[in-house]
Amino acid sequence: MTRRGRGAHVQIDALSHRYRRGSGPVLADVSLEIAPGSRVALIGRSGCGKSTLLHLIAGLATPTLGAIHIDGRRVTGPDPSRVVMFQEPCLLPWLTAARNVGLGLSFLGRREGRKEKIAALLDLVGLSAFADRNAQDLSGGQQQRVALARALAVEPDLLMLDEPFSALDALTRAALQRDVRAIAERLGLTLILVTHDIAEAVALCDRAVVLAGEPGRIVADLTFDLPADRSPLDPRFAEARARLYAALAGDLAPPEAATEASPPTPSVRPVPVERSFSHA
Repeated sequence: MTRRGRGAHVQIDALSHRYRRGSGPVLADVSLEIAPGSRVALIGRSGCGKSTLLHLIAGLATPTLGAIHIDGRRVTGPDPSRVVMFQEPCLLPWLTAARNVGLGLSFLGRREGRKEKIAALLDLVGLSAFADRNAQDLSGGQQQRVALARALAVEPDLLMLDEPFSALDALTRAALQRDVRAIAERLGLTLILVTHDIAEAVALCDRAVVLAGEPGRIVADLTFDLPADRSPLDPRFAEARARLYAALAGDLAPPEAATEASPPTPSVRPVPVERSFSHA
């Protein structure tokens, strides 16, 4: 599968959201731009609204205030150009891996070259040998690879991940993180990851947007100057992880505190808003 997209451009302007009338806001005054083909983590403690923000970008809900535009078009509902992988793979257990991958194509009525495309997608996620295996007979990591192939079948420009690897063991999670990053790069996708795992944000993404408070607000925006093939053993990885931890803890040093003798660090753009981590 050699298709390479241009990735989606995401623009979020003055967004606020509450789930029902009379309830407190979940998000307040969130503005954010995500460039095409970039890989961005939305990270913060539980309750800061990061998953809500992802669902709003996906069109699964409508913001109370503000707007989201993708490639210049206002988001008013779901669209096959943007797909979400959730914590659970949500496969049909009685179907084979190949038939689960083909579900997205069936919903869109795409039949031409279907068999070849499914085979190419399973090869892309490393499951060619498991095409005829029922989903219920696959491991958790294999099921998430099937879910990834199914998401890619509709050729999206934006791939959104809502903590899809959180239930996996460390080695399987690391392998999937590496492969998803490589696939997003190969296909030219914009990737948005929701996570509370600092190492995962650094492993998968080149930028981390930190949310905090109730309602959630953006409190920091970090970029990571790391190679595409990054390793947790690389000192630069550890430095990026430490900076992100500091941002989450509300302990970002002001830019003027840096000195020429200081080692290079990922660039950080703190956002001056009141922080609150009252509920983990």
